Amino acid sequence: MLDHYRSKWFSLIAQNYTIRWWELDIILENKDTLVFVEVKVVDNIDDLYWYITKNKLNYLKKTIQYFLLEHNNNKEYRVDFAFVKDWKIVELYENQFI
Repeated sequence: MLDHYRSKWFSLIAQNYTIRWWELDIILENKDTLVFVEVKVVDNIDDLYWYITKNKLNYLKKTIQYFLLEHNNNKEYRVDFAFVKDWKIVELYENQFI
């Protein structure tokens, strides 16, 4: 999955960045942008939105805010949701609002 982002000139900053009980799965950057990727392993792809709950979105937002404060990073950022099955991306939603 990281190959997808590397092909777009992103480099890996962190995987499984954790504070308390909150986690960011993957954090990448290029010269202009940070990308926070939430990875969900799915059994089927009939209804992917069931994998992202309102509670999960709240924790994700708080963790991103903490990361940005801790790393004093002023780059633009976006959030992507990658749905993975058998180690391959089956759906990728880039630049999602949380």
